[in-house]
Amino acid sequence: MKIDVFNKVVKEQLLVCEHLLTGKGHEYAPDAVDESTIDRLAHFKKAAAIIDGTPKEALLGMLTKHLVSISDMCTDGRSYSLDRWTEKITDSINYLYCSSLVEEEANGMDKIKVAVLNPTAISEAEKMMVCAARLTQRGHTVKDLSDFLALYDKEYTEKTAKAMTQLPHPTIQKFAVINAVIVGASRRFLAQITRHQNEVKFMSASLQYSDYSNEADFVVPYELLDSQMRFSYLSQCQDAMRKYKLLIEYGVDNDSAGYLAPQGLRNVLIISATPYQWKHMISQRTCRRNTAETRYVMLRLWEELYELAPALFSPETTGPFCMKVSALKARWPVALRWRPTLRRTIFSSVIFRSVWRCENE
Repeated sequence: MKIDVFNKVVKEQLLVCEHLLTGKGHEYAPDAVDESTIDRLAHFKKAAAIIDGTPKEALLGMLTKHLVSISDMCTDGRSYSLDRWTEKITDSINYLYCSSLVEEEANGMDKIKVAVLNPTAISEAEKMMVCAARLTQRGHTVKDLSDFLALYDKEYTEKTAKAMTQLPHPTIQKFAVINAVIVGASRRFLAQITRHQNEVKFMSASLQYSDYSNEADFVVPYELLDSQMRFSYLSQCQDAMRKYKLLIEYGVDNDSAGYLAPQGLRNVLIISATPYQWKHMISQRTCRRNTAETRYVMLRLWEELYELAPALFSPETTGPFCMKVSALKARWPVALRWRPTLRRTIFSSVIFRSVWRCENE
């Protein structure tokens, strides 16, 4: 095939691909008011939810089906029309295009994962809280160790535990430590969250010892996810890390080279805190005055903690500080409208995979 014919075929094929990719917007969101509201990756996210996987895994399954079909067409000895070949090849190319788009979107908050490392400590924290509160009221009944152990092991209801969390006596919520890990949040988040020092401990991946020369990945700020500026942002981050790598190759130590690391560089962080301080951090860092990334991370952590101990981390005593008011007849803040819905959705934006919405009561 001569070069002019080859170039013509390539251009025609790319035009067919472009027409299909850009012309099917309303198939993905038929009720959308305009094109700007359409999530062109929605079908892959829906498929991911059905198979309990990721959009990339769902897309790979769709691509594999077409590649197997092309393989059969190549080997079964039958003759197929040019239109049939074009259809199969176009769909395969478009799935590869979409895999790139899915990967780009994943540069957002979706890569950030959180987990409670010692979930049994939460039930112990709740038990100790109730025991400590009861001790202040029933200390006169404790004559020996067996009396105390009976008090410690005495059963209680969720209603009782919830009432204890609303007492203006925070010490009873400080008899246990809950450890959590955050993987993939930025060093900007690290700088913000480590301002909390009272009864909180942190351990982070160290720029002094870790070498990110070939391992750098970056959080894209939520405000840039749908902007052309995201490419400029990522380019600047990658350029900084190329210079970082060059310094390492010249023999500069990791710590000194780390001064070039962007704030968007992904990190791993362990946080250890008492239940009371977890609630304080959540209330401060889910407020709208924080970055979207910080709010996202802390909302996800609140979700994990709430699932394990809904009484201890109830919305009445936990949640965004900016959504609370001081009730006239109480001395502590009461959350009015925030409720964790505790349902994961693929229809939400990338940042809030777990929906936390403001509901009128």
